[in-house]
Amino acid sequence: MIMENLITNKEIDEMFFLNKKEKIEESLRTTYRKKIWRNFVKAIKDFDLIKDGDKIAVGVSGGKDSLLLCKLFQELKKDRSKNFEVKFISMNPGFEAIDVYKFKENLIEMGIDCELFDANVWQIAFEESPEKPCFLCAKMRRGVLYKKVEELGFNKLALGHHFD
Repeated sequence: MIMENLITNKEIDEMFFLNKKEKIEESLRTTYRKKIWRNFVKAIKDFDLIKDGDKIAVGVSGGKDSLLLCKLFQELKKDRSKNFEVKFISMNPGFEAIDVYKFKENLIEMGIDCELFDANVWQIAFEESPEKPCFLCAKMRRGVLYKKVEELGFNKLALGHHFD
């Protein structure tokens, strides 16, 4: 009888993740409505960034800027004032397994369904330009993302970097 009242680890995880996800989403609607949400919506309207029928891929690096952009798009999708499709994608340029695991765990906590795909960009950049791999790596990462967006049949790529 006592065993029936026990909560499993999975149930505890789901309650924790749901609470964290809900807390983040609520803060966008309340605490950060004026500072972040309104500016996001204003930019979309002022620059006509989203049109009906758009298929938008959001590049997710795992940093605060791209994760915030994901949450903003999720909130915008709930509004339904625009008819668009959104998909979250992330390229693994060669991260260690533990880093990929932590990244996926964070996405789950935040309620972000993201397609992760591998691209051996780091290895190639270091082989081709061992002294200065960063420039080549950056160009290759962007090229790989554009190619993936095309493969998926999406017409726009949204990136959230350097927000501050």
